[in-house]
Amino acid sequence: AGQRRDQAALDGALQVAGAKVHVGAFAQEGGAGGGGAAELHMRLLGRGGETLISAQTIESVREVWWDIRPHPTFGTVELRICDGLPTLYEISWAAALSQCLVEMLNGQLDRGYSLPMPKGWTIRENEWRAARYGIEAELIVDNDGRTQPLRDLVEELVDDLRPVAERLGCTEALLRTKKILEVGPSY
Repeated sequence: AGQRRDQAALDGALQVAGAKVHVGAFAQEGGAGGGGAAELHMRLLGRGGETLISAQTIESVREVWWDIRPHPTFGTVELRICDGLPTLYEISWAAALSQCLVEMLNGQLDRGYSLPMPKGWTIRENEWRAARYGIEAELIVDNDGRTQPLRDLVEELVDDLRPVAERLGCTEALLRTKKILEVGPSY
């Protein structure tokens, strides 16, 4: 049974991973300023990228590691925060969750919705809390300092993403998130 579950997880991960998230025409045609994905990457880095290259800290913008970044060569978005998942079961839910989230946010942006922009210190604090406490973390959810359990926030997110997962055909992989919240991650 375990071997079948691992094969099902592998199949799900490959299915979800097969649908790449593209920066699309903006990266391939250079967006508003022209120049392609490499220029887009430099514009996102700003003057800091040029400074790092001039100081020989890095040779190119490809050496800058972000949690999430556009890839300057492939026109895709890399989710670097998921690099350490130890099982195919967990990889498949992370891929499904990421794919559904990008699809949902892309649709919202197409309809003119502005994404919330939390303060930088809130993002850094929440990253630290998640790294330190894992799924037991309490995350800051507003500028008043109100917190909510990460488990509850992820559960709500999965519920919100379920219709997207059904459209994309990755519902089973997305719902693995709830099982992981219930029993905990493998590590």
